[in-house]
Amino acid sequence: MVQLIDHLKESRLGDDGPGANELANQLQEARSTLYLLCADDTVELADTLVRRVWGIRPTAGSDVRRAEYHETVALLRRFTQRLRQEIAAS
Repeated sequence: MVQLIDHLKESRLGDDGPGANELANQLQEARSTLYLLCADDTVELADTLVRRVWGIRPTAGSDVRRAEYHETVALLRRFTQRLRQEIAAS
């Protein structure tokens, strides 16, 4: 996630200026919140999910791309389930 935040700050999302900075700041706040409130495994899962989403390509026309998409959705579901379990336990 750190690399994503750094990239957003450097690239400014195609010179989107304040919008890119706002997104990078929101990502950093979310990351900080996860570190404060969640178990290490959940934080690692969130980082994996962000890296995966950042690197995913469009799904049209390729079985590999569709498989990547489905793997990403499964990872999102695992993260959501884990986060719900942590919330319920607190």
